[in-house]
Parts: sequence; C-alpha cells; structure tokens
Amino acid sequence: MDDLRIVATRLWDLLGHKPSPPKEFVEALYAQLRWFRPSEAEQLVGAMQTERLLLPGPTPGTLVGAPELDAVAVPITYRPPADLRPSARSAAAPDLLTRVLEEVRASTGEDAGRLREETGKVASDLGVLPAAAALLVASRRGLSLPALRERFDRELRHETVPD
Repeated sequence: MDDLRIVATRLWDLLGHKPSPPKEFVEALYAQLRWFRPSEAEQLVGAMQTERLLLPGPTPGTLVGAPELDAVAVPITYRPPADLRPSARSAAAPDLLTRVLEEVRASTGEDAGRLREETGKVASDLGVLPAAAALLVASRRGLSLPALRERFDRELRHETVPD
C-alpha cells in the first residue's frame, strides 16, 4: 500500500474525520504525530491534496479525507519510511518556504538561520503556515516577491504550480 495514503489516513483519523483547515493537517503531522518537520509536513499535505487524498471540505478553506481513506487500515506500529520525506524524495525544486527565505537572504544578506528562526516564531505567533510566515517576514523587509506570493495563492487553491 502507498505510504502517502497510509499517512493521510492516520492524519484524517487523528483529526476525528472533521473538516479542518490545511494548517491543522500540517500541525498534526509535525506537532502531534512528530513524524515530520514543519516544512516537510506542509509539503506532504500539499502532496496529499495533489493526489486527491485530501479534498476541499464543505466550507471554504477546509479539507476532508477522501472517501477511499475509510478502507485503509493503519497498523498501530506504523511509522513512515525515510524516503517519504519530501527532502528524500526530491531535491529538484525547493519548496516555497525555502524559495522565499532564499530570496530574502539574497536581498538582505541576513543569516539564513536567523531568518528561519524568525519565520518559525511568526508562524507560531500568528498560527499561519510557514510559507505564509516567510512571506510576512519578507514584507517586513520591504520585499514584495509577487511571483512567490502568486505561487502561494495558487497552492492554497490547490492548483498545480510549475517551478
């Protein structure tokens, strides 16, 4: 069975089969299950949407598990394999969070670690996705990054985003 499907099922079960914002799916993956880092969790939730394992919910801005997830049995001792991590699956195109932080670092010369730390604090304080927090950090420095903002908007609408 596909590991992404198993992780999606475990996640959907953990959230009690209730429609939830993407942010809650991401947080459950890294904060409750502790299987992935926040940026990896964000990418995996995106992959689950692309694979139609998570679908738009009944209210705007929410997701629900695909009906097929009800038939998946998750072993109690299940842990996702290392190759499911986005960083292990593909080093091709950096995720949106990384791209935004790279742009900020290149424009300002600031330390990458400091930028990641600030982004994490903003995400936590405001309860937003890490990529949204990175865009806010960029904006605080006078950077608009329109192409990356557009990509973020498209990803939120579950559209395919070319790099």
